[in-house]
Amino acid sequence: MKKKLAFLVIAILALTAMYTPAESRHGWWGCPSGPADITTIRDLNLTSEQAAKLSSLREAYLRETKPIRDKLFSKNGELRILWLQQPPDQEKIISLQREIDALRSQLREKHTVYRLEIQKILTPEQQAKLKLIQVERGPRRGMHCRH
Repeated sequence: MKKKLAFLVIAILALTAMYTPAESRHGWWGCPSGPADITTIRDLNLTSEQAAKLSSLREAYLRETKPIRDKLFSKNGELRILWLQQPPDQEKIISLQREIDALRSQLREKHTVYRLEIQKILTPEQQAKLKLIQVERGPRRGMHCRH
């Protein structure tokens, strides 16, 4: 019975992963497709050169973090399966949680570098406008996701 349940859970997770591309999953930044494309914010009045640099920077960030995001998704699935086992294996769960924490830390670092690079492209006026937009949208939504 336990083997059947474990197999069923794994099969469901595998099917879900197949039909849910990484770019459309909700990540740690709270947005299905990663950080928002700030080139779509009209109030920033970006030059075409700035828009091109920002688009290139975002694409590079998404490309660079995709393997980490995919691994994080997989590890979270493994963790769910471990919690379903009776009795849960404490050592495996703690070890896997540490791996997940390390992946999240890598993503946070890359996201910090990405945001700092954005600041280098924007003028001081545009930076001020972007901060105002972040405040207006509330916590954790600022430049992360446009709903």
